[in-house]
Amino acid sequence: PRLADAWVDYGNLLWINGQPEHARFCYDHAISIQPKAVSAMNNSAVAELLSRGMENWEVVQEAYSLLKKASKIKSKNKIVRYNFASLLNYYRLFSAALPSWKGVATQQEVPDIYDGFAIALQGIGKVTESKKYFAKANEAGAGEDRFSFQFHRAASGIDGSQLGGANCLKVLGDLNKDRLRGFEVSSVRSLERTCSKWKEIN
Repeated sequence: PRLADAWVDYGNLLWINGQPEHARFCYDHAISIQPKAVSAMNNSAVAELLSRGMENWEVVQEAYSLLKKASKIKSKNKIVRYNFASLLNYYRLFSAALPSWKGVATQQEVPDIYDGFAIALQGIGKVTESKKYFAKANEAGAGEDRFSFQFHRAASGIDGSQLGGANCLKVLGDLNKDRLRGFEVSSVRSLERTCSKWKEIN
């Protein structure tokens, strides 16, 4: 196990120095030495996603398998829980993500964790409960101008009325579009189409 830990540490050093591909080799080598090396599994999954992209399905499947296996070995590891839940949220698998969010939210009071939990709750229709966790994220120091808060504030405003559609579009219009990345861009475009339909129908 000590030798595996050394490879993880070396991988971390390479990652910090901007060499994620080489870092991933170290993590994978650590796993070959110690198949239950949870930190190596977690880091390999994250390095894979960040270096090769979250739209590459082969990469996503490999990362998912690593994080799922790591979470089974150490079910209370908060870092693994957070990364696993974040990946599930990204692909809108909110019901599957909830157990991990619930677990990690009881371990650490961090804005990103509360946000992730709130997004998953809203994704399965528990809007009132999600607002509570968005509020907790705000109390923990998150800025109200963050994408997750503004996007889901816009989404929660859709009530099937012309006013709801207009309010949704106003919130989305206030977003700084130049700062949006990846799934954020497609999410905003999709919600804008939905809000526009409600505005036109009524």
